[in-house]
Amino acid sequence: MGSEMCIRDRNNILNQQITIKDVLTLFTEKDDRDVFIQDAVNLFLQEKKLRARGGTVNYYSYNLKMIVEFLQAKGIHTIRSINQSTLDSLVYYFKGRGNKNASINKRVNALLAVIHFCEEKNLISPLELKYERLPEEQTKIETVDMDDMRKIINYLPALSLRAQAIILLLFTTGIRTSELINIESDNIDFKNLTIYLKFTKTKVARYTPILDSVAKILMKLIQNNNGSKWLFPEKDSHITPLAVKSLLRRIKKALNIEVLSAHKLRHLYATQLLKQGTDIKTVSRLLGHKSIRMTERYLDLTDTEIFEKNRLNNPLYLTSFKG
Repeated sequence: MGSEMCIRDRNNILNQQITIKDVLTLFTEKDDRDVFIQDAVNLFLQEKKLRARGGTVNYYSYNLKMIVEFLQAKGIHTIRSINQSTLDSLVYYFKGRGNKNASINKRVNALLAVIHFCEEKNLISPLELKYERLPEEQTKIETVDMDDMRKIINYLPALSLRAQAIILLLFTTGIRTSELINIESDNIDFKNLTIYLKFTKTKVARYTPILDSVAKILMKLIQNNNGSKWLFPEKDSHITPLAVKSLLRRIKKALNIEVLSAHKLRHLYATQLLKQGTDIKTVSRLLGHKSIRMTERYLDLTDTEIFEKNRLNNPLYLTSFKG
């Protein structure tokens, strides 16, 4: 089948909600299967919207938009036109724009995800493409300074009960903003001091422990919520991530704090647990990480901290040696 027929028929489904069936009707022979890159991206994103969270969809949309623009400028319009040389050109292009290796890896992997999607849906015959990830620099995890955190704790009495609960949950559990705002009052077990997190980034529900002092504040908050099912209600639903961000921004300005965000509080929670000797598997489970490799990023201790740990925890102390 020629590309002219493909282009002509494609005009009938352009700018519409397309389906796998729409794309397959453009091709008659199995070995001739192909799909326009933009159509493949649209199908891929449609499926992501059904299965993934908004942040994931936005991540793919952002990266794939740049990739499609690059490929179209190169005269590459269909998936089967992509080859190993295309991937090399893509890497060279983004390097020329000053992108870091981590960003380039994400963009190439976004394109490969679309290609694999087309293969799985039998839109194309398998492409033998290989991509060797570029080495990535380990960026130092940025956290809220512990002295600044003490300022925030001292400032809590000046805040509303809701604001206190938000700050304390973020700081003492390390949960994500998306997990925080989706907590329902019934998810809190005040007897066992746990919160059941149903809506998580990894889509795997988990329990997170809470401190007794925090539980008391949550109890008072629920009593003031007029029967809403949400811990942090807002009109007919729950508060938004923007509301959490705005609260932290106000505190940051009021206390003249340099670094403060929900994610930086999560980083502080993790690094402090590790520095206090909590094993990495436990920290990984508390954070809800899919892989322990994600948690290893928090192990960037200074030489002084490493030497101090050796001094305090050296196995020699388990013997009777006096010296």
